[in-house]
Amino acid sequence: MAEPMEISFSSGSLNLQSIRSRMNDLSEIHNSNKNDVGTEALSSDSEKLLKDCSFHFQSKVKQIIEEYSDVGFLGIEDLDKYLAYLKEELNQVEAESAKISNEIEDLSRNHIEESNMPEDNLEGLECALDSIASQEREEEDPCFDSSMNGENQLNLLDANEGQKFEILELESQIEKNNLILKSLQDLDSTFRR
Repeated sequence: MAEPMEISFSSGSLNLQSIRSRMNDLSEIHNSNKNDVGTEALSSDSEKLLKDCSFHFQSKVKQIIEEYSDVGFLGIEDLDKYLAYLKEELNQVEAESAKISNEIEDLSRNHIEESNMPEDNLEGLECALDSIASQEREEEDPCFDSSMNGENQLNLLDANEGQKFEILELESQIEKNNLILKSLQDLDSTFRR
């Protein structure tokens, strides 16, 4: 297991380099554990499942042989009953097999989702650290123009241009409405005279 993480504080802010270093360590540990534990666990679980299934199958075969060892002496009616019984057993085994298969698929899917969670959390933490580092650089140097700020500024400019166009359209509509209003007022005053 990894040793507990220590976060050092320097002049009121987190030491981003130590956090990044710890994040890289966690990523490496996660990747190595995912590769090692995943294959070992899957192979040991698969072997255990295979042994359990083969033992169950052998015990069922022995039970059937013991119960119906005198099949040769059965009449046609008894053979039909025996065949119906075997079909019922086969259906039960197939249903159980399908159920186990579905459980294995669910467990595999859950395992994959859970193994991806630490990766997603590390990516989120990395984005947060990048944001914090960017904010600290901006506070230290207000003239700093990071790529994130450039992208944000471009997005704001695009939004502003769209809003300016909308404002121009609205101003044009207001002017038209004012002209219509003035002409209606002129007509009203003409009719009142």
